[in-house]
Amino acid sequence: SASGYGLGGDGIHHKKIGKGCDFTDNGLTGGANIRNHHAIQMLDRAWRTLIQGEKAPDKVIEFTGSGSFSDPWVIDALPYTHSGNTTNGYSKFVSYNCSSAKEEGPEIYYTLTLSKQTKIRAFALSNTSSVDVDIHLLNDLNESKCMTRGNIWVEATLSAGTYFFVVDTYKTTTAGEYLFAIVECDEDDAYCAATTTGG
Repeated sequence: SASGYGLGGDGIHHKKIGKGCDFTDNGLTGGANIRNHHAIQMLDRAWRTLIQGEKAPDKVIEFTGSGSFSDPWVIDALPYTHSGNTTNGYSKFVSYNCSSAKEEGPEIYYTLTLSKQTKIRAFALSNTSSVDVDIHLLNDLNESKCMTRGNIWVEATLSAGTYFFVVDTYKTTTAGEYLFAIVECDEDDAYCAATTTGG
């Protein structure tokens, strides 16, 4: 990535080099140049694939697991994103020791194995008010092993080992589509995982 995240002197706006159209190594240290370069690449891919009929340039991402209690989706690398739907989920957990909130609807399971201590931030997002899913971080697949939960996100500094994320539904009637995402926090992100928490 560009030094200073490609920002200008004010630390807020993108830096422009050659009016944002210089795509040399030096030019791509400017945030506006990086943005424009990616936009042109995406438009070129769309044109070649949709108009010219070329084969899509990217390989299909295959996910491991099924999202069930016995076969969770495997988070094989960070960052990781996965689109899911709790409507066809599983109903094993109704409550967790880390919260007094009830989770009466179906859930989907994910697992993450870390080889070293890692600061993470994970999200479960839905794009409609009719879907109400929550995210739970467990150090074992047992409702009494919940480390933290959140309506939208959780953060934690995790030691090497295996962990589980459960995207659970508040009520059966609020099940639906969601986007699960987990990232490793940047080293200089002082706000991430200062404590194991959720929100």
